[in-house]
Amino acid sequence: MISCTEDLEDLVKPPSVVGVWELESMEYDVRTEAIKNGEVFSIDHTGTAEIFGLKMNISDDPTNTFLAEGYYTVEIPSDLAGETFKEVFPFMDVHKRGTWLKESDRLMYFNFEGLPEIEAEILKFSSTKLVISYEVTVEDEIEGTLSTNTINGLYTFSKE
Repeated sequence: MISCTEDLEDLVKPPSVVGVWELESMEYDVRTEAIKNGEVFSIDHTGTAEIFGLKMNISDDPTNTFLAEGYYTVEIPSDLAGETFKEVFPFMDVHKRGTWLKESDRLMYFNFEGLPEIEAEILKFSSTKLVISYEVTVEDEIEGTLSTNTINGLYTFSKE
């Protein structure tokens, strides 16, 4: 004899993050702080992407790998010393590979070369939609000037 509870557990399966996800939208804020000759400079960027075909393939092979490939452009209006300007940055031939872990219904981790581990909060997750947000801090040095970039991102994916 089979109980009703066992029957329901077989019918109700949570959605799987495994599969190919197409990026629908991307928004982010970046705060860059740099010190040059003892003077502190801050630049705030808020950007959105024009999506031209970025896809992320998440697999559940033994190492939980992902591969993000494609291209897009980002338009970034920036404020520096009271002046606003816009720049368009192309991200061509994106090819990012790494590992992932879905810790709960609300938290994922992404690890890929060159960046600290990214802890992503899952804002929405269904069999067809994945919306994540994250914050990451990256230090950089350009022409001898040290800078700290704090990036807050919001990514919306749809499953193919």
